[in-house]
Amino acid sequence: MEIDPAFLRVDHRGVYEVDEVGTRISEALPDLWEALEAFTSSDINSRRAGLDRLITLDVIHQSPMVAYILATRLDEPDLSLRTRVVMVLGDLLQPSTNGSNQVAQVKLQLSAYIAHMRTRRIFALLQVADANPSTHESICRILNHCPFGGVQLGDLIADRSISLSIRKLAVDFIAEVGYLDALPSLERQFARLERRMNGHQIDTLTEEDGDIWLLPSIQQAMQVLRTP
Repeated sequence: MEIDPAFLRVDHRGVYEVDEVGTRISEALPDLWEALEAFTSSDINSRRAGLDRLITLDVIHQSPMVAYILATRLDEPDLSLRTRVVMVLGDLLQPSTNGSNQVAQVKLQLSAYIAHMRTRRIFALLQVADANPSTHESICRILNHCPFGGVQLGDLIADRSISLSIRKLAVDFIAEVGYLDALPSLERQFARLERRMNGHQIDTLTEEDGDIWLLPSIQQAMQVLRTP
């Protein structure tokens, strides 16, 4: 399993602290290791069962290590399982009134990992959003912790081998998260596509018109990013 250096810089003692939560996690360690082993298995049914078990054990919100391991599956090959991972991580990143050390460490670990995401995992998130629009809010929460995501999303918009629906989602997330560093890329894409309008009206474009269909979304995103 891929280990990010950021994982090694975070204090993981929250997993073992001897308080009510730490004691409960310590007591669940045999089941926890078994669930993690299943979740990182090469067998999809084992991975699904592993996530089910982690949720049942109710340790995801309390263990930085578990949060880290879940985040490494943001590019999980099985789309349905990846969608569940996205929803769980999105829930973890919700604003919380719980100021416990365990919760703070979980969010710190998760944020440290997400900050280093690059194109592959961001594309995997867009695939989830394309297949399941209800994940949009969770993906926004995740991308809010990825400061370089705008550059990667801009590259994906320009990739004509990718479906138009996913490229449009890349535009939408740039606007919603507020990736100002993606503005030059959007401006270049808009200028390139605008030259191919051939008499089309921008407000009448459909997906059948090809990638010029992206123009209204790009225009709106640029307006959002330019608004103080």
